[in-house]
Amino acid sequence: MGGSSSAFSRLGRSATTTGGYGRSNPVSRRGNPIASLVSPPDSSIMSPAFEFLSSLASSPTVSQLQPDDEGQVIGDRYVLGQLLGHGGFSIVREAVVLDPRQHTTQSFAVKIVRKDVGDERNNDCVQDHLQQEVALWRRLNHPHILRQLEVVNAPHATYIVSELCARGTLLQHITQHGTPGLTEADARPLFVQLAQALQYLHQRAGVAHHDLKLDNVLLDQDYHVKLADFGLSRPLLTPCHHAGGSLAYCSPEQARTSYPLCAASSDMWSLGVILYALVIGTLPFMDDYEPRLVMAILNRRLKKPYDHLSPALQELLDCLLCVDPSRRWNIDQVLQSEWCRSA
Repeated sequence: MGGSSSAFSRLGRSATTTGGYGRSNPVSRRGNPIASLVSPPDSSIMSPAFEFLSSLASSPTVSQLQPDDEGQVIGDRYVLGQLLGHGGFSIVREAVVLDPRQHTTQSFAVKIVRKDVGDERNNDCVQDHLQQEVALWRRLNHPHILRQLEVVNAPHATYIVSELCARGTLLQHITQHGTPGLTEADARPLFVQLAQALQYLHQRAGVAHHDLKLDNVLLDQDYHVKLADFGLSRPLLTPCHHAGGSLAYCSPEQARTSYPLCAASSDMWSLGVILYALVIGTLPFMDDYEPRLVMAILNRRLKKPYDHLSPALQELLDCLLCVDPSRRWNIDQVLQSEWCRSA
């Protein structure tokens, strides 16, 4: 594995959220009877794991668990399992649903936001923010956007149920490859699918994602892209009453001010950062000292050059990582570019 692994993990820790909705290690989770139920057991035999889950569903001790604890039963059917990720006011867990007639399970991701976050004023702010996210996310419908399936409103927490992406995040996928990143042929379909999701957001939903990063791009079982986490998303060209997402992905105009307009052009810069990471294997702008990182973004001081890439890909990166937002390519120009249309 290349040297980018530690750099990526460092940025993940400083991000607004640290992943979720996808499995962090889809290979082996022995010792966790809930999370190990990835494949349905033999229908003729009730496995010990299934018996364990069945006992949880009827056990009186479950109600004594905290609202976001493993083993908690939500909505009378979702059993919370392994931790997938966490943010400032939420965590994401895998959850399974039991079918006692077939002795099988289905897996989902559940975002959990507790209702006892700090003082009353802070808690009200968190809950208002959550309701905005839920309402915006609910109306999104695209093959490459993570589907919200159900919201369970309980006395002590709100639970948002969504698809579970078995292949984890794009950050994990790139980290496994290390430098110099993916080949152009392997990177292209992932990038195009993400761009199609962003095209839908900008043109059909009228929304800026405002937190595009590798952690928020998930991969399903077949390596199809699913864009996730709409906690910072807002209608285009409305004032943002909060800073953007992770600084390493922020556009120069976002880096200059804490509360810019929610603009499609800022998403396009972040898309360029993701494309660079796909093919180079590291982020274009990295520094542990925040003021130096801001200056690197404002002056477009790339961590590594990309002049070894194909001319078509160099042009695409030039036009996405363009400091002047008025000259930065929009999503239609990206999808019509020579590199995206190449076979």
